[in-house]
Formats: sequence, C-alpha cells, structure tokens
Amino acid sequence: MAAAFLLCPRLALPLRRGSRLLVCCSASASSSDAAGGVGFQGKVGFLGLGIMGAPMASNLIKAGYDVTVWNRTKSKCDPLLSLGAKFESSPAGVASSCDVTFAMLADPESAAEVACGTNGAAEGMALGKGYVDVSTVDDATSKLIGKHITSTGASFLE
Repeated sequence: MAAAFLLCPRLALPLRRGSRLLVCCSASASSSDAAGGVGFQGKVGFLGLGIMGAPMASNLIKAGYDVTVWNRTKSKCDPLLSLGAKFESSPAGVASSCDVTFAMLADPESAAEVACGTNGAAEGMALGKGYVDVSTVDDATSKLIGKHITSTGASFLE
C-alpha cells in the first residue's frame, strides 16, 4: 500500500516540530506498532480525488478500511463508491464523520477553500481528529490551513 500512511494518534506519543503535530503512522489495518499496539481501526476521509487521491483511497478501500470521500466534481467519487466508499456532500461532512482526513487539492486557493471555507473541513474537525494535507500549496497557505485545523483541537500534518 505505497504512500498510504494513516495518522494514528493512539499508537504513539506525539512529537512537536514548531506548531505542527507529528505522530506515529501505520501502513495497514492489520499492522501493529513496536509496542504491540493495535493497527489503525478508524474512519478515513479523502478530499480531492485526482491523480493521487483516487488511487490512495482505492487502495485503502480494497485493504478493508472505512473510507468516506468528497470531490468538487461528484462524478469522480463514483468509482470509489462502487468499491464501497461512503460519500459526504461537503468537506465538513467528511471531516466530522472521519478520524483522519486527507486533502489532495491542486492549488493553494482550492486547498484553502476546502479546508477553511464555508462547509470546509475545519468545521468538522475536533479534538482527537487529524487532517493530513498533501495538496500542492505554498508555505503561507499551509500555515493558514494548519492554524484553522489546530484551532479546533485537531492535529495537522502537512
């Protein structure tokens, strides 16, 4: 499951680098951490189903994960829905229904709108949730998104 890492705050104590929270990751539902913990059992959200997002979400669904998706063009969700993904009508809906949400947007404007705009992911974030942003953005946009996400008590990883 190449490049499909999951934010797993239950598996290790966090390390801080600046204002961003870094946590232990697990690569499969059946894996366990070095201390003998249980692999990630939570719900995973995907915002943006382009060249990177769709294959990653597909691999997680095929591996048995509970995946919820959203995309600005809803038809891009259809192949994943046919594999068993769930659909939410907004980024806030995905974030509120998932333990960890991955965002993969093509540009800074889209990434900021999806995370921080009306019905954006930040509206669905809360303590104990994680937001992983692998969008193509500049440093200022990443900091803006991180500020909005962490203000909810959620963890942010870029």
